Amino acid sequence: MMAHADVRVTASRILATGLVFAALVTGCTTTPPADMPSRGPDASAPAGPLPSATGTWSPPPSHAPQGPRAPAPVVTRSASAGQPVTFDSAATVSLDALSAISVSATTPGEITGPAVKVTVKVSNGSQQALDVSSAVVSVTAEDGTLGIPTTAGDPAPLEGVIAPGQSVTGSYVFMLDPAAGRGVLVTVNYAAAEPVAVFTGKVT
Repeated sequence: MMAHADVRVTASRILATGLVFAALVTGCTTTPPADMPSRGPDASAPAGPLPSATGTWSPPPSHAPQGPRAPAPVVTRSASAGQPVTFDSAATVSLDALSAISVSATTPGEITGPAVKVTVKVSNGSQQALDVSSAVVSVTAEDGTLGIPTTAGDPAPLEGVIAPGQSVTGSYVFMLDPAAGRGVLVTVNYAAAEPVAVFTGKVT
């Protein structure tokens, strides 16, 4: 009899424990009352408006520069081959000679044939030293044919620094066929970023 009683007591305890566990699980999954506030986000609720930015973008004013600007026009002064050109910098440029010569090729890349030799003089009338190491000279015939610079014919380009009140002379040779008696336009840029002297004349 005692054994049967112990079995009934143990079974009763197991049943009671199961009922308590079931009640706890049911309580944890029970849907909260309608008047209880939700503790998490409601996926079904419509999203509110997003916060606005603190600033707004506006297009640039119409007068603002768009893209790269065109380079400033090159300042030029023109004269005949026998006249000097004086600039605001007090530099004076002149052509001492515009001669037809014949050159012979002596090194690779040179060409034998008629050419124009241009002798350029630059005088410094300012109170500052004038560097002419970057001087550039070109020759173009009246019909648009370009004179081709050459190292034949012993050219001696402008170089160095001209002291105030002093002058230097340089020579340049350009292949041009024919050369003698031809009308040409000679440009002389005596220094980088400075105005350009433009001379017109005839090769003699």
